[in-house]
Amino acid sequence: MDFNIKLNKISNENFFNNLKFYHKQNTPFIAYRKKQSNDLHCHVDEKPIELRSISNVRCGFVFMPFDKNNTGYQLGLEHSYITKLNPKMSSNLIYPSVENFIDYSNQKKEYIKCVNQIKGKLDLNFSKVVFTHIFELEQKEINPIRCFKNLLNLNLDALCYLFFHPDIGFWLGASPETLVNFDGNNLETVALAGTKKIELEKWSLKETQEQKIVEKYILDKLKPVSKIINTTKTETIKAGNIEHLKSTITAKTKLSPAKLIDIIHPTPAVCGFPFEKAVKEINEMEKHDRSYYTGYLGLVNKKYCETYVNLRCARIKNGKATLYSGGGITKDSVAESEWNEIVSKSGTILKTFFN
Repeated sequence: MDFNIKLNKISNENFFNNLKFYHKQNTPFIAYRKKQSNDLHCHVDEKPIELRSISNVRCGFVFMPFDKNNTGYQLGLEHSYITKLNPKMSSNLIYPSVENFIDYSNQKKEYIKCVNQIKGKLDLNFSKVVFTHIFELEQKEINPIRCFKNLLNLNLDALCYLFFHPDIGFWLGASPETLVNFDGNNLETVALAGTKKIELEKWSLKETQEQKIVEKYILDKLKPVSKIINTTKTETIKAGNIEHLKSTITAKTKLSPAKLIDIIHPTPAVCGFPFEKAVKEINEMEKHDRSYYTGYLGLVNKKYCETYVNLRCARIKNGKATLYSGGGITKDSVAESEWNEIVSKSGTILKTFFN
C-alpha cells in the first residue's frame, strides 16, 4: 500500500534515543513494528488532530477508542523514521502472573460473579457479550521504552506499538488482529475469536461458535456494500502463549476506508452480538472505561488503510500500569475458565515489565 511516507533511516540507538527525547519534550509519537517484520517505524507530530471520526482523515496514523463517541488522535506522517531490528527471542523465560501483583482472590470472585450474571441474561437479550477487566500494577519505576523493547522481542507474531501523548500517557500493545486492510478496491479483514492455551489439543464448541458469530456478523455487514466475497477455512493461529481461531475474509468494494471501518468496528470479537444489546450490557457491567482498549490503530488515507484492533495492551501513566484483558461470554462459558483466560492474556503485556 502506498501512503507516500518519506522515512528517514537511522540506527537502533538513535531511534530509541529519539523516543526518550520526544517523551521528555512532551511530543506525541507512535512507534510500531508490523508482525513478522524487522522494520520499526516512528511517526512524530507535535500537534496531532483530535478525532471523533476518521471520515475526514486525508493521510495519517490514527489511534482510536472503542466508543465511537470518544476522542481519538491522528498523527501526521511528515516526520517519520525507520530502523532495522534483529529481535532477541526470549519466550522460554518464566515470568510471574498478575496473581503476584493484585488482590487476586477478591478480583477473581467479583469477575466470576459478573460472568454468571451475564450468562443469566444470555439468549433473552443477546448471544454473546465481550466482558473485559483491568489489572492495575503500581511499581516505583516503569520505563515504557524499555517495556516496548521487551515487547518487540517477545512478540514477532503481532503488531507491536508504543503510543505517547502527554494528555493520556503511554499505551503499549501487541495485537494479533487485523481490523481492515484496504488498497482502494480490495478489502481484507479477519474473524478472530476463541482462545485456548497452546498445550490443549482440541477447541471447545463454545470457542468455535464464538468465532462463527464474528464471521457471520462481518459477512452480513459486507454483503450489501461488496462483491466477490470469499472466506477462508478457519485456522488456528498463535499469539504469544495462547491460540485463537481465525478466518480471513476478502471482498471487492468501492467504499472508502473510513466507511468500511465504520461499518465493521466494533465487531462481536470485542463487543458482542447483537451490537446494541451487547453495548448496553457492557456499559452496565464494566466498572472501568475501556478507553483505547478494543479500539483500533493504523495508517489511513482516502484510498488505503492498514488497521489493527487494539488488543493485549496497557496504559502507563504516573507510575501505574493498567493492563486490559477480556473474553467472549456465551451460554456455554464456564466462569472459572473465563477468568483463567483473561489472566493468561494479561501475561502478554505483563512480561514486558521484567528484564
